[in-house]
Amino acid sequence: MKRNSEHILTVWLVVNCQLGDAEALQQLMKIWYPKLLGYAYHLVNESDIGLKINWLAGTLSTVVAFAIARIWFFMELNRLSVIREIKRVELQVSLLAESYQK
Repeated sequence: MKRNSEHILTVWLVVNCQLGDAEALQQLMKIWYPKLLGYAYHLVNESDIGLKINWLAGTLSTVVAFAIARIWFFMELNRLSVIREIKRVELQVSLLAESYQK
């Protein structure tokens, strides 16, 4: 599979999104939003029903991908904040146990 610079950038942005980078998600949306508009444009202006169904599939799959990416990203941020809170409570418990032993 050949990888062009756009594909590599997209993969890099996805990895940064997985690490919780909000700016990477915004850049990823900026890359895919024009493609969505292009799919919608072709969907509206196409006269052949077979091609119209293909453009509809492209448009819907892009919208679903947007929705899934945003939901997943916010779930990941929530998971990271819960982990951070658990670590904070663990630290407080260990400090309390340490002070109690003295």
